[in-house]
Amino acid sequence: MKGLKRRKPIVYISMGLYILLSLFIIIIEACIPSGNSTVQSDFFSTISAWIINTIKGPQVAKVIKPNELGSITDSSVLGQDEEGVSKIAIGTTTLLSIEVKYPTKKKGDAYDREYTIDYLTGNKDDYNIVYSTSAKDTSFFVYLRIVANNLSNDLYSFNVKFSDTSLNYEYKFHIVDLEEPKEYECRVNKLNLKINETSIIETKLTGNDRGDYYLKRYYDVSKINRSSSNNEVATIDKYGVIHALKAGDTIITFGKYTYNIHVDYEVIDIPAGNSLDVLVSEDANDNPCLLDYDYVFTAEDNPNDYSVLLYPNFSIDTLIDQSVSWEIDDDMKAKLSPYRYDEDGYPMYHDEDNKPCIRVSGYRKKGDVHIKAISNMDNTLTKGISLNVIEALPSEMKVNVNGDIELIINQQKIISAAFSPKNTANTAISITSSDESVISISNNNTTSVRLDSLKVGNAHIKVTSLANESLTYEFDITVKAKEVINDDNYDDFASFMRKFYGHFLLFGVTAVFGMIFFYTFFEDDKKLWLASLASLTGGFITAGVSEFIQKLQPSRTGAWMDVGIDMIGYLIGTILTISVILIIILIKYIKKKRSMKNES
Repeated sequence: MKGLKRRKPIVYISMGLYILLSLFIIIIEACIPSGNSTVQSDFFSTISAWIINTIKGPQVAKVIKPNELGSITDSSVLGQDEEGVSKIAIGTTTLLSIEVKYPTKKKGDAYDREYTIDYLTGNKDDYNIVYSTSAKDTSFFVYLRIVANNLSNDLYSFNVKFSDTSLNYEYKFHIVDLEEPKEYECRVNKLNLKINETSIIETKLTGNDRGDYYLKRYYDVSKINRSSSNNEVATIDKYGVIHALKAGDTIITFGKYTYNIHVDYEVIDIPAGNSLDVLVSEDANDNPCLLDYDYVFTAEDNPNDYSVLLYPNFSIDTLIDQSVSWEIDDDMKAKLSPYRYDEDGYPMYHDEDNKPCIRVSGYRKKGDVHIKAISNMDNTLTKGISLNVIEALPSEMKVNVNGDIELIINQQKIISAAFSPKNTANTAISITSSDESVISISNNNTTSVRLDSLKVGNAHIKVTSLANESLTYEFDITVKAKEVINDDNYDDFASFMRKFYGHFLLFGVTAVFGMIFFYTFFEDDKKLWLASLASLTGGFITAGVSEFIQKLQPSRTGAWMDVGIDMIGYLIGTILTISVILIIILIKYIKKKRSMKNES
């Protein structure tokens, strides 16, 4: 074997580059702190991403259509009939939730969130629908709050269709009157009465099913059948009030309950000349606001935002029984409800000072409503009062967008708003776009407006409350073409490039110079296998040492997987170099053969 001093220059050049790259990997690349390593790899990743995006050019986001219906939830409080048609109680709100599912999309693709509603049968004016939506992962939910406003024998139906697919859901329902509750408890404040005295049967709903529990605020005691076995002794009226008329005994039947009522001979005098007045609570709004009972009426709500307290007032306060019953001429404009419920769940028709009162809450319709108070002890004493039910206007609006946003072509954005107070009657919004060729608007003037990005550009968006045009929110949308490497996939791309540059490519280049060095060092074609083995051994040692050093560095880790990536790069670099060497050897051999042939 020749001495090193007699080697060709290529031996020294390749040896120097091989040693320098190996030392760079072990001393610099392996020892660099974690933060600097990330900055370094991000630098190369950013350059690579720019090159790829420049070569590939702008991409158009693929629109993913829904492919199946998911869960469907129907909250109609009275359930369904034997034909599977939902029964929606007059005045109540039913939440219909429909889910559609999408195939998993690649990052940067867009889901098609379009939906339309076609009204099929029944008078659409008998009910109204408030729309809202939400999305989670591969699911899109459409929420329809159906408010029944009018009793009819019609079969109502509408169809919800999603995108331009065959996916649709047809919903059928009847609008029905409230039924007698299934489970309830009653109590009577008195069973032994005097002539002209009254006793009230109080009722609370106890059923666990949605119908009984959620209907207690709509509940009308007149729905429960009642009777007296002897109407000359005592009667029970539609308000649940027992009236003692003459001495004797009778059995009062009230739904599933019976009560033995005794009336003795003592008479309670009813003062002559008494009159009844109705006073409005001083701290309440004289005009009760509209209220959605199903979605507002929590402990945190201020009742004065949507209700009025009415107090009966007798001119002669010596009247022993000052309780009254109340009537309303249109219970779609307002609802009569207790002042509150006691700890046992029974309604309380008196305030903290034990003064009789009732709460009047605005309900479904605007306009004047007439309410009449009737003395329970003397039903000739009545007094009416008119109230004006007004629309609850929003005072604050919060849009589900926080500042300017960016979209890619074909991407959609659903815009909705939350309003204060909670009983805002009209929660619809109107949206304008400064350039509808960039951002188009669908389903406008509803509670759930969809924006579609059509082409690269900028658009200024303005959101306005339909109920209060002074409430606005503005933001800008920038529409960009989808890049091959974008914000959605950059982290994955950077992670790949970190492995590619820092492991695969670096070791591949090192292998080239290592193979050249060992091959030229031996200067014997027959020892190519030995050169390959020596080079691969050196590469494995370098990979192992560098990963061991990384394991000792704070915030960095050594992994056998990285050693594997290193060696794959090194092996490919070695194979490519050997291939070139073999081609050179073959060319030399062919030239030598030709030379010998020419000489002969």
